[in-house]
Amino acid sequence: MLYETAGWIGMILVLSAFAMLASQQLDSRSVVYHSLNATGAFLMVLSTVASQSWPAVVLNSAWSAIGVITLVHILVTRRRAAQSAMIPGNAPVLQEAVGRAVSER
Repeated sequence: MLYETAGWIGMILVLSAFAMLASQQLDSRSVVYHSLNATGAFLMVLSTVASQSWPAVVLNSAWSAIGVITLVHILVTRRRAAQSAMIPGNAPVLQEAVGRAVSER
């Protein structure tokens, strides 16, 4: 029952992320979008392992890994941009980093 519930929650998260992307409520580079995808896919991995549905395990594992890798890339890029903005004379970089962070809310 617990694994089935995890699968249902995961499915809702992945479908919600896709629906918000398709309706332009989220951007494809959004931390929220990739967090929903990675978490949802991971929950579906738990469910599909319990039911021994191995093709779905592989698919959801890859989906989750892609989401996590993309999240790390986005966060590292933003951190570097913010650090670069701290250097005197880099005000435009800071404005861009702040603008991106605000637009994702």
